[in-house]
Amino acid sequence: MMETKSPIVQLPAGKETVTVKLINAVNFGPAILNRFMAPPVPSVTTHKTHSPSLCFLIEHGSGRKLVWDLGIRKDYDNYAPSIATYIPTTNYDIQVKVNVIDILEENGIRGSEIEAVIWSHWHWDHIGDPSTFPPTTDLVVGAGFKEAMLPGAPANPESPIRESDYAGRNLREISFDGPHSLRIGRFPAFDYFGDGSFYLLDSPGHAVGHLCGLARTTTGPDTFILLGGDVCHYPGIFRPSEHLPVPESISPHPCNPQSDLPFCPGSAFDDLQKSRGRKPTDTLYDMTYGLDIPLATTTVGHLQDLDCNENVFVIIAHDGSVRDGVDHFPKSLNAWKEKGWGNMLSHLQASTSDTHMATMQLQNKEHCRINTDIAARKIGSTERAGVLDVPHYGSPDWDCLLGPESGKSASGLPSGCQPLGARPSATTPHFDPAMYLIVVVLKLDP
Repeated sequence: MMETKSPIVQLPAGKETVTVKLINAVNFGPAILNRFMAPPVPSVTTHKTHSPSLCFLIEHGSGRKLVWDLGIRKDYDNYAPSIATYIPTTNYDIQVKVNVIDILEENGIRGSEIEAVIWSHWHWDHIGDPSTFPPTTDLVVGAGFKEAMLPGAPANPESPIRESDYAGRNLREISFDGPHSLRIGRFPAFDYFGDGSFYLLDSPGHAVGHLCGLARTTTGPDTFILLGGDVCHYPGIFRPSEHLPVPESISPHPCNPQSDLPFCPGSAFDDLQKSRGRKPTDTLYDMTYGLDIPLATTTVGHLQDLDCNENVFVIIAHDGSVRDGVDHFPKSLNAWKEKGWGNMLSHLQASTSDTHMATMQLQNKEHCRINTDIAARKIGSTERAGVLDVPHYGSPDWDCLLGPESGKSASGLPSGCQPLGARPSATTPHFDPAMYLIVVVLKLDP
């Protein structure tokens, strides 16, 4: 069993919680990784799965309701002209058919019930279309937004936002110096409801006025979900860390607990990091995209202080493994720790802190060789795996990793391949609700 490090941030006490529900209205990509992060990992150039832009419904016990981010609007050619002309240059395949308001109303929540839409920041893949909400819904933005971003188009033809995004409604810019202000770790914070149930965190660097959210999801013990927005684009930009290093070994093996062989990510990950001029406790990547990279990197350090706490579940906006590994609206995320979605790796009696970026050695790596990054990613009991780069399900590469499906001959596997022997099934789609899926890129030797 791995030792869990003590939290380095004293989280604020409180008796009230909010209910957090994930809304996934859009998937888009593929993203070219070297635009967002460096140094490269050999052979990894894109996210081979489309990324989400995660949104959330936040419900207070009093009945007050907030929406965190709106993703991409379904009529994205109607963004401000500067954005509408930019989007085709990305070559993204954008898969969006409905706006967030449509999903809410289909599930019996009227737009008039939403007190405020909170923009984590003003980038096009987060702002959606606030005009679909009634004028009684506030638009909440971070510090410095009004000075930097107003007016919107068409008054300012170059603006990335539209006047219709905020016209006729209360545009509320959060101040982190008022009576509801405090500090949580190194983050300036704002107690939104005034009862400790939901905080906004000033998290600058990626964009003017960037916000994170910290929602208390249970009490006794207190657990939290940290809504990260685009504080960074990929978990490997804030993991591993000095607070949360890759473990030398995990036993029993998370994919094959019957095996006598432990999962030994530490030494392999050390080798990968050294080959890229990095220390084992350095993050897998540095960020390369944002308004102020040094400031954003400092903010990521603030995030790492919270990420190492087993009672904090960090969700950044474009993390496909969260999309694919947890319950979606109208179900709640509040039982995330009980369901094994959070910061503890817990499989049988093995335990270690949080999600770890790692590399893995297969039993016969001259024929089944991992030649790039592998991430131990958080998952739950859902219908499909949350993956970044994995062999296509049912392919020889997949079978080489996990073993052939029941009733399927192993003769088609590469010579010498000795699979780990665990595979999703109808009853255990991810081996175990509390384990982490190992996200891999396989290269088979000829």
